[in-house]
Amino acid sequence: MHRRTLLLLALALSMMVALTACQDDKQPSSTPADVTEQFFAAFAASDYKAMEAYCTEWCITSYFHDDDVNGFVWAKLVTAGEAEPADDHSTSIFVTVEAETAPSSSLHLSTEGKTSFYVHLIQNEDGQWLIDRFTTG
Repeated sequence: MHRRTLLLLALALSMMVALTACQDDKQPSSTPADVTEQFFAAFAASDYKAMEAYCTEWCITSYFHDDDVNGFVWAKLVTAGEAEPADDHSTSIFVTVEAETAPSSSLHLSTEGKTSFYVHLIQNEDGQWLIDRFTTG
């Protein structure tokens, strides 16, 4: 009886291991909305290093500078629209932010210190969504 219980327990354990191994290891680790929210949470604190984790290399090279990112010293997310997929691996989210522009920036904010633009994200080979660029329309 004791042996039978151990055998059934071992069988159940091996089935659990086998089923776990069958799961797809390339599941997306985030959604475009999550990435956008986390990026702007770091941006609100001007934590440029933390922001890089949510961006493609091209984005970092193109938009990140010593004292600003895309002309902003900091930007706090006010609203984010629904993701607007372009295809299976790219999407855009329209955001409104409250921000401070860098002295060298040509960006103009509303009288309330707000502006709106699109955040474009792509899904990499590992299934992670990353910010690739920003556009105004």
